[in-house]
Amino acid sequence: MSVRESERDQSSIEFLKVLMDIEKWTIRKTNICPKKFRFIVNTQLLTHAANAYSFAKMGNSVRVHDYESKLLREKYIMKAYVSIQAYASQIDVIYAVCKSDIMTNNELEEISQNAFNALKLLNGVYKADKERQDHRQIITVVVQCGSKTTQKDEREKPSEQGSMEIIQLM
Repeated sequence: MSVRESERDQSSIEFLKVLMDIEKWTIRKTNICPKKFRFIVNTQLLTHAANAYSFAKMGNSVRVHDYESKLLREKYIMKAYVSIQAYASQIDVIYAVCKSDIMTNNELEEISQNAFNALKLLNGVYKADKERQDHRQIITVVVQCGSKTTQKDEREKPSEQGSMEIIQLM
């Protein structure tokens, strides 16, 4: 069953498209920036945009099947998030220095909105991963060994004679 276009929400996977749009916009705008700013400010801006997109792609390509892969995916998504935050800060600096040389107020609003959307989408991906992992998390259960009590008694008051054993369940 399909959903009408007017009723659709923004998908969390759109973060890749938004980040790619940000990187393309950055490349176009930094090419028309005056040379006096090109090597001081634009290099950092391009680096942040490229890092955000590449980290997001790397994080998206990690398939979560155990705890280490979960941590790796979280690490890449957080690196992309931090890169976009640094990118937004750098945009403010460039606008303060260059003013109307490379971007208008409308363009500044547009790219700021894109950066905000990217942050929101990356945060959504992080939260969705966390929620998904909560359902599949490794459960640590403490079991009493050597005790001759029933399960109900075991849960209420552990035996002092028994030893502790940790079992991991998937």
